[in-house]
Amino acid sequence: KKLALIIGNEGYRFTTALRNPKNDARSMIRVLKECGFEVIEVIDGDAVKMKAAIREFGYKLKSYEVGLFYYSGHGIQIDDKNYIIPVDANLKSKTDVREDCPSVSQVLARMEEAGTKLNIVILDACRNNPFERGSFGENEEGGGLAPITPPDNTVISFATDPGSVASDGVAGTNGLYTGSLVKFISVANTQIENVFKLTGKEVKEKSGGKQKPWLNSNFYDIFIFKMNN
Repeated sequence: KKLALIIGNEGYRFTTALRNPKNDARSMIRVLKECGFEVIEVIDGDAVKMKAAIREFGYKLKSYEVGLFYYSGHGIQIDDKNYIIPVDANLKSKTDVREDCPSVSQVLARMEEAGTKLNIVILDACRNNPFERGSFGENEEGGGLAPITPPDNTVISFATDPGSVASDGVAGTNGLYTGSLVKFISVANTQIENVFKLTGKEVKEKSGGKQKPWLNSNFYDIFIFKMNN
């Protein structure tokens, strides 16, 4: 039994809107349903909706074997912690981020608590700090997200390496990373680490080496998204 929480945020009210997170989220929803996942979906989630969905995901996950969390949208790191930004966030300081935005570690804690056999976290959120520069102090110069050490039985994939910024793609399509990822998830009988390796290779090639997806895994079993019947 497999459960996914998919969030795609692009219609930001107080900062730069993004081009493709809704498309990215819908592409992921489609491909994961084909692979037998049940999906909780949040498109353009405000803070209330996102926090409620993360809570629901955590509770439901206790009766599933595999959990997957996917986020496409603005993300920000504050003091080496990664936060995902709701569409209604109006952030002026680091404290605003901590109070108003769910953190990736909150999601990981819920997944760990559920006792699943495998948790997968996919973050296509490594775009620049979209809020006023300088208001967050010293650590957002390069943009991007901070590296995460995965808990046991967890695979974490970033759209690009820590501290770097990912491409939002051409409007009306997918971002570079998610476009490749959905393609390789759909290839039958491909083990999870190969799905991410093939995605990374293609993204690196297509971006001329500028964008290098990053994978950190603490999972030593075999998992295949799509089995050939």
